[in-house]
Amino acid sequence: MSSTTKKLSIEERLSLAAKAKSKRKIKKVGSSTSPPPLDESSTTIEGGLAPDEKQTDDKVNDAEDATKEPSPLSRILPSDYQELSKEALLGVLGPIFTQHTEQISQLSSQVEYLRDRNSKEAQIQANDASLLRLLKEKDDKIKLLLQEGEKLSKLELQHSNIIKSLRSSVKDLEFVLESHKGELKDRANECEKVYKEIEDLRTKNEQSKSSLEKAEKEKNEALKKYEDILSGELQSLTEKLHQVEEERDTLKTQLQRTKDANETNQLKTSMQYDALKVTSQEEITRLETSLEQLRIELDKHSSRDSNGDSASSEEHKHSDTVSLVQYKLLEEQLKNSKENWSAIEYSLNNRLAELQASLKDLEGSRTVVEKNNEEVLRENQSLQTKIEILEDEKSAANKEVENLHQEISTIKSSLKECQREFDLLNEKYEVQKSQLENTIFTEHAPHRIRSDTTLSDTVKPDVSQSFEDIDDISKWDLQNNNSIGNSVLDIHDEELDDASYDLHKESNESVDLDSFPRKDSLTSLNFVSSQQITTTKSHQNNHMNAQMISKLGGEVRRLETELSALQESYERLQKEKLKANDNMIKLMEENDLSHKLERERDELASQVEGLEQKLNASLQLLGEKSERVEELQNDVDDLKEMLQMQFQQIVELQEKTR
Repeated sequence: MSSTTKKLSIEERLSLAAKAKSKRKIKKVGSSTSPPPLDESSTTIEGGLAPDEKQTDDKVNDAEDATKEPSPLSRILPSDYQELSKEALLGVLGPIFTQHTEQISQLSSQVEYLRDRNSKEAQIQANDASLLRLLKEKDDKIKLLLQEGEKLSKLELQHSNIIKSLRSSVKDLEFVLESHKGELKDRANECEKVYKEIEDLRTKNEQSKSSLEKAEKEKNEALKKYEDILSGELQSLTEKLHQVEEERDTLKTQLQRTKDANETNQLKTSMQYDALKVTSQEEITRLETSLEQLRIELDKHSSRDSNGDSASSEEHKHSDTVSLVQYKLLEEQLKNSKENWSAIEYSLNNRLAELQASLKDLEGSRTVVEKNNEEVLRENQSLQTKIEILEDEKSAANKEVENLHQEISTIKSSLKECQREFDLLNEKYEVQKSQLENTIFTEHAPHRIRSDTTLSDTVKPDVSQSFEDIDDISKWDLQNNNSIGNSVLDIHDEELDDASYDLHKESNESVDLDSFPRKDSLTSLNFVSSQQITTTKSHQNNHMNAQMISKLGGEVRRLETELSALQESYERLQKEKLKANDNMIKLMEENDLSHKLERERDELASQVEGLEQKLNASLQLLGEKSERVEELQNDVDDLKEMLQMQFQQIVELQEKTR
């Protein structure tokens, strides 16, 4: 018996030294540690249920009298909790932990319900046209989320304080119970440690598997979304490029058509002007020659009258008077024809001035079209740069996917190592279990298993709920980013439509100028025929003096017919002048309409600028809201990191306790 007592004392000393070291390490780690110390304390409490409970109770009372300090457990536990046994304390603390877990699950379900409701409302309101409502609703949602986050943080602080107080109480109880442990207790502790390590490895294995599956699902979903977005944006950009190229080609064709029409109009007007000049000069020369011939004939008749008889003198006088009357009539016709030709020249000059003005307008439209073409080219370049940026983003995403694959491979390798360690620990556990099946461990094992399962069950839903909340937040952020992405390219299409409308308007004006009525004057043919007849008759009168009077009468008749023809041509010219005036009035009206349309276009441009300013302001507000959402997301990421740090600290503590 003395040897057994010596062995027990040595083993007790070793166990006390190891536990003192573990406590120092736990104090260095701080308050960021997670529930594993609770597991150790529970195991020590349950493992230390020795038959001599009276002595332990007396020592507990002595320790309580020695260390009477105010603790936060007084809010949760009854006033005489220090006098209670370990099982009674665990029975009191169990429903409190279950209530807290139920409250946390209820709050998480409420948060999920609010997020689902917010996502549904956001989808319904995305179809509305007003951005201000969306902004207000997003502000309200952000406020609600912030309030809920503050509530959850307060609850977490309360729970953490409770856990700290419980840990301190459990440590005190462990310190009291450590002096009364024996061989069975040490072996039971070793078996419990092995059992805990096995359970921790199982939980880690399950968590790692679930996290891997979630990561793979998220990766596949993100890749699909990214590919869909890229394909949609590329299709839209290619369609816009094709539209811009088609508009550019149409504008080029319209320019060429207007240039050709302008050149043809200039050629036609120049040809008509030259023809009219030639005809007018020919008619003037014809009339002058006819006048000179009449003067010569009058001189001849006057000389003959002086040498002839009195009877013939009377006839010659009569013929002279007739010839003078004809001469005066011809002079008046010449004056009238000159006035008519001056009026025609004035109208032609006006027409030329109008054509020159239209040419200037066409040149201005050409400059506008060239500017539009340059803008289209710039937009094409900007679209190409956007495509390059999207390709760079795609390459970056591919790199991120490769990095994720590498991380997954490392996680799988670590999982394999954990499985190996788990197998080894399983073997050790089975060996020790076979050795201790007939000992006191069979009596206390069910209680320990229940306590460990309850604690693991309380830890698992909290972690899974936290990860589910984070996933829901990330999905909500992605939906909002996809919905914001509302579109400035429609404004650009409207501007292009306005430019095409202006070009069509100018082309229509050029067509109206081309449709200006042009009629060829037929007087030149009549003048040529009459000139030929008069020249032939003058030659015959020179040779045949006897038939002069009859031929003069015929010439007078012919001159009368020519006068009638000239009058008809004059009437035709007046009609053409009236038509030209009507066309001028129409052109003036069309010009007024064009000015009105230009004013309306300027007003529309000012309205478009105002809408653009409003859109920019709304986009700025949306940017601020997105920044707030990113801040919330960063807070969630910080919470994730805190949870990961806690898990790492748990793992480190378990490795150190080995």
